[in-house]
Amino acid sequence: MQKLSVTVLERMIESGVSSREVDFILYVGKFQNEYGTAEGIYYKDICDAVSLSVQGFYNCKKSLEEKGIILCTKNSYYDYDITILDNSFAGKENFGRGYISLHLKLFSMKEFRNLKAGAKLMTMWLLREWLIYKSKSGKLSYQILKDTFLKKFMGLFHMTARTVRSYLGMLKPFLNVYLKEGKKYYITFLSSVASSVPGQNSENEELREHNVSTACRRNRIKNDTDAERKEICTILSQHHSELKKAGISLSDIVKNSLEIINAGIRNKSRWKRYLNSSLIHKLLIGELRACMS
Repeated sequence: MQKLSVTVLERMIESGVSSREVDFILYVGKFQNEYGTAEGIYYKDICDAVSLSVQGFYNCKKSLEEKGIILCTKNSYYDYDITILDNSFAGKENFGRGYISLHLKLFSMKEFRNLKAGAKLMTMWLLREWLIYKSKSGKLSYQILKDTFLKKFMGLFHMTARTVRSYLGMLKPFLNVYLKEGKKYYITFLSSVASSVPGQNSENEELREHNVSTACRRNRIKNDTDAERKEICTILSQHHSELKKAGISLSDIVKNSLEIINAGIRNKSRWKRYLNSSLIHKLLIGELRACMS
């Protein structure tokens, strides 16, 4: 569920998040479920993905918690479960006001990553406005009077008109801006930027791969094979609809499989730790039936 609600975007703007905090939220948003929770966020993964230091990770996490944007839970020794507050898409509440898809090429671009926080947030806000305007009007360009545009962003970001124009100039790699007769802006995002990431897995596939990696890390499985991982992802895909309703943890299923594989071995340091897709599938079906009964 790679979406960010406008409620969250507004809170990010109001609280004055840093550029790195924007990157942090966008990373977490890639792996959240429909309730806005991303299980198994590992500090090393996020540091590598958004070029954060270890201290930078903890600084961002603490700051975003204090600003009321995320809630972090330590359900595992190895990683965190992080919820982006007010970002649930389990119902209709966040579809109505609008949202931003995070499965776009824009958010993987180095040029976007290097922007200042204000310019990043302006890009995201304009993207939402452009998509809504295009959907309602059928026109490719988002049209807005220059004075209205400047007042809007001066109020939103508490910045001067000069800074607003400066930030707009930074967005040239992502959109075209035409000022007609010095009075009206015509803003059009480049199709390559506003399209889904090419050659990448779907949102659900990325989430399934992330959940398998989390289950392996939490159960200290290091010698799993790509074939077993792919098979488990296929199993999760086959039961996608049921799993959305049941809220079953793959990590717990894998843990149960290891207990069966190592039955009779009390010393867990001597356990054989590997993925057994057929056993995991059997346990998963059992859990689904229990949830439905």
